[in-house]
Amino acid sequence: MTEEERRYPYRYDRVLIDAARVLSPELPGITITLSGAHVEMLRNLMLYLDRPTSFVATYEEDTYLVPDDTDLETIATVVAELEYKLMGSENLSFGINERWAESSVVVKDGAGTFEASSTPVPAGYYYVMQRSSFANFSGQRGVAFISIVHDGTTYYALAQQTMLQYEPLAYSSPLVLSEGDYVKFSQGNVLDLDSLRYGVWGYKIKIP
Repeated sequence: MTEEERRYPYRYDRVLIDAARVLSPELPGITITLSGAHVEMLRNLMLYLDRPTSFVATYEEDTYLVPDDTDLETIATVVAELEYKLMGSENLSFGINERWAESSVVVKDGAGTFEASSTPVPAGYYYVMQRSSFANFSGQRGVAFISIVHDGTTYYALAQQTMLQYEPLAYSSPLVLSEGDYVKFSQGNVLDLDSLRYGVWGYKIKIP
């Protein structure tokens, strides 16, 4: 647009937004929770944010200049992002979609190494493991591991060599798992009919 095409007269019923404060915001991002009424009002107000005349690049005495084409394109991207966010998210405001909890009790069939795993993370989600635990309720056996498996590679989170009967092996640091990842539990020298218990606790994040 030419400068003349960017120039508009002031109107008493028009709310003007300083384009510079959108292009280079001075305010930090915040997290808010809106009521249904708030969302309804903001969705309707988006109509005005789609108009170039709502933004000011330069204030003049009787007229003002809207931003140039480059800045208007950037602003349009920001407006589109806001429109998308106002459509809602299946995650809560602090990122959680729903609780992730799995727990199992297994009786070992035959002596040897015991291995079990959590359900792999499905497509479209991240899982955040906050705690995992493993215990042998039958006796003291071999080295026990809690691991994360990602793309076929095992990453050991915790190991204990002399885990007593009923003593839990517990990992409590948050870990983010992506699609296909799972938690693996293992112990060596387990005896036939040993009772083993394992589980994970955390939450799911649905990817927008």
